[in-house]
Amino acid sequence: MSTANESVLKKTDIQQLQITELSEDNTRKKQKGVMLDHLNMFLIFLSNLTDDQKSLVRKLGFGSILHISCNSNVDDLFHWLAAQFNTSTCIIKLENGFKFQFTDNVVHKILGIPCGGLRIHTIPTDQTVQFMNTFLQSANATQEHIFSMISPTTTKEDFSRIFMLLALSILIAPNSKGVPTKKFFNALVDIDSDLDTIGANLPCPSWYIKLKKSDIRNNPSAMPGGCKLILVVMHFEFLITSEYKIPCNTFPRLPMWSSTMLNALLALDTMPGVKTQFGRLPMKHIYSTPFHDEPNVIELELLETVLHYINTKFPSIHNVEEKARVERSTRKFWQTFISNSVPTLQSYIDEAHSGFGLQNPSQANRTDEPTTSHFLPIMLSN
Repeated sequence: MSTANESVLKKTDIQQLQITELSEDNTRKKQKGVMLDHLNMFLIFLSNLTDDQKSLVRKLGFGSILHISCNSNVDDLFHWLAAQFNTSTCIIKLENGFKFQFTDNVVHKILGIPCGGLRIHTIPTDQTVQFMNTFLQSANATQEHIFSMISPTTTKEDFSRIFMLLALSILIAPNSKGVPTKKFFNALVDIDSDLDTIGANLPCPSWYIKLKKSDIRNNPSAMPGGCKLILVVMHFEFLITSEYKIPCNTFPRLPMWSSTMLNALLALDTMPGVKTQFGRLPMKHIYSTPFHDEPNVIELELLETVLHYINTKFPSIHNVEEKARVERSTRKFWQTFISNSVPTLQSYIDEAHSGFGLQNPSQANRTDEPTTSHFLPIMLSN
């Protein structure tokens, strides 16, 4: 093949690649716009609810959603965070070394939705699918269609089911298809006979993140599913900034974040010249955040002596899985042990502090460490 032909082919390949990238970018922008429009529609829908309908929402356990007002476009930040989120462990680990584990209670603190933690069957039966398709009058009902189902004659059972479908598919667990996922159908079929406990019958809150993440590492143009605001609000809660100060003891967190606040922190945390990269602001220690009392958000490493001891128990390469299981359970026990030792440690700090306060001036420069005999936990060996 001639050099001229090779040059033409290379040029054609480059142009085709540019066209493909532009098409993917336009598709992603269109998807962002549609999802943001749905969120705006949902917020308008919430603002127009009657008092009786709001009462039903509260009875469902989703009253905190009534106070949400933020409709900012946080897709770039969500995409950046989701790429660093491990769906198996529910741990996000940023490039700066920040690590945080989402628990059911963490998500409950952010969204304020029920934290029942009961399992549901995510594979609906044929009868369930048929019932929901009949109710929706479609096998692939869009959000627009579900909005249109609300009328003055809508019963409280139908309204409750419609509200849950909209809340789940737009705010809590949206997917890239723009239709309600069938994985929730089993929890919604009997809503008329079990109105008081529908929230408890939904899956654990961490499921809303864990289930819907796409493999965006292999497909950077894809927008992962899942609740964007869980990840985004968590990230903002850890940022150090003088712009906004929100008390750490007020819950749920999401209703306190307005669009103005989200947009401001989004701009402050964006890397200069790169609108899709974040992490510019420094981050707080967890004890300065609303999640300071979470017992398992910090992953503690086991001591080398403990790891060596575990290795002696599993010398064979055929016991790798058993060894890993023991390491995980030991790490969990170690975390619990450390958490339970906090009151003892606080007592030790109180005594040390009072001891320093009573020192004579001549003793002020002494480097002796306070005694630990009364407060260090004693570990007995078998």
